[in-house]
Amino acid sequence: MLGIFRNAHDFQKQISLICVANNHGFVVSRE
Repeated sequence: MLGIFRNAHDFQKQISLICVANNHGFVVSRE
């Protein structure tokens, strides 16, 4: 079940992490 939602969930989490990182002045590039 997690495997099905993992991609979308990780994608949203990654976007959130990037936004947070940018707010703190970090550059995040995870592809």
